[in-house]
Amino acid sequence: MAYPKRVLSDEQIEAIRQTALKAIAPLRPPDKSARIPVGTRTKAGENLPIYYLVYFLLVELLEFGHGGRWEKVAWTIPVDYDGHFALVEHRKMGLGIFSPASPEDELAAQGIVKAIQME
Repeated sequence: MAYPKRVLSDEQIEAIRQTALKAIAPLRPPDKSARIPVGTRTKAGENLPIYYLVYFLLVELLEFGHGGRWEKVAWTIPVDYDGHFALVEHRKMGLGIFSPASPEDELAAQGIVKAIQME
């Protein structure tokens, strides 16, 4: 039995993409010239949904840039939340948000989690 190549048209997918971008605002991909500092795991990252939903939302649907595998990391997605840069990473010890360890960064990480959960 042959299956159709696509269930949704390109226009329908684009409409879904735009709706999702509005739902997660102010979370967005960082500018290509932005320098993302490597940081430590935030507490807020513990509340992220399951890793494959995060990957689907940010990479597959919204086309955020991402990095591939390297030592103890499956994938890395850089994000910008109101001027605060962070990394959403799936590591050996699980999914998390990594940013410099400052109180403002922890608040931004909480905002990233809420945006991903679309609350």
